[in-house]
Amino acid sequence: MEIVKEPAWETFLLNNQPSKKFEQYYTQRLKEDHDGYWQTLAEAETAYLINSTIPIVDFNRETVGKKDVDLIAKLGNDEIYIEVTTSQYKSDTNSDLQQDSKLLRAMKHASNKFLTTSKNLLVMYDEQLKSSFYDPGFIQDDVPATYFNCHFFEYADGKTIDMYKISALLLFGQRKYPDYSRDYNVWENKNAYNPLNLERLQDILKTQFKRVTTTSVEVTEV
Repeated sequence: MEIVKEPAWETFLLNNQPSKKFEQYYTQRLKEDHDGYWQTLAEAETAYLINSTIPIVDFNRETVGKKDVDLIAKLGNDEIYIEVTTSQYKSDTNSDLQQDSKLLRAMKHASNKFLTTSKNLLVMYDEQLKSSFYDPGFIQDDVPATYFNCHFFEYADGKTIDMYKISALLLFGQRKYPDYSRDYNVWENKNAYNPLNLERLQDILKTQFKRVTTTSVEVTEV
């Protein structure tokens, strides 16, 4: 599948990373990992967004076995482990079952990397979600909360997801044009091994979330 790149968005993100180290890291990944283009940009966007209020201090921190999480944020004395997932744009709309399966895949992916001793944030970008969060076509508010109410989600084959590892879920919908803004929703897992207070995160999303114009790549407050 051909990947349609967005040079203006790519340049903006690279120029607005937490440090030169992050810029060099993502620049190198974009050169070497063609198939992972959108995953790289999703991680870079997350680093840019959250670092505006909560410092992003590291990437690729090893956790379980040889696995590692994408980003580490520092909030006071606490470190927040962040795993980012993304999905490519498709013109057709998923059924509720397909959308639910996509969410579970992201949760399973993150849970397999998260430690039980850390505060863990799953950031999910879904470019297929293009309607308002409160429209019927968008993911329903109670879906993630329902999963967070159980300790282990069990598949038919016996494999499980440890939901208590996920402290919170931040879900972004498709970027809108021409301003590149996104709809978002966030859910806190009060049953997590290490719950994450979302007040600070909500402040970021409401007051620090920025958008970029497609022509001049100027940053403006939403």
